[in-house]
Order: sequence, then structure tokens, then C-alpha cells
Amino acid sequence: MPDTSQHFLIRTGYGCWNVMRGRQLLAGRRDLFDALTLLCYFMRLHRGATAAPAPAQPRADR
Repeated sequence: MPDTSQHFLIRTGYGCWNVMRGRQLLAGRRDLFDALTLLCYFMRLHRGATAAPAPAQPRADR
């Protein structure tokens, strides 16, 4: 069963932006732009890990 937990961006009381998936801390940054970039990266990484494998390509010599 694939992991269906979502990714979140949370601002802490210390002024840090944390990228989280469920209860797992993935990264933390002080700059919002850096945190958003990491959030997008982890979302793409997670989506690629849970995607179904691509079907085999037909051979060109047939």
C-alpha cells in the first residue's frame, strides 16, 4: 500500500520553516523561498517513488 501522507510547510515559533511529511521532519530553512523549493522537491520525490513503473517500450527493430 503506498504512503498517502501529505507534505506540509510549518512555521515554528523560532522563525524557521519546516518541511514535514506526516510527523516526519524532512528539512528546515529560515528563508521561505528555500523552504518552498524543498517542499516542491520532496513532493516530486515522493510522487516519483510511489508512481507505478512505466510499461516496457517496444523494440525499434521489430
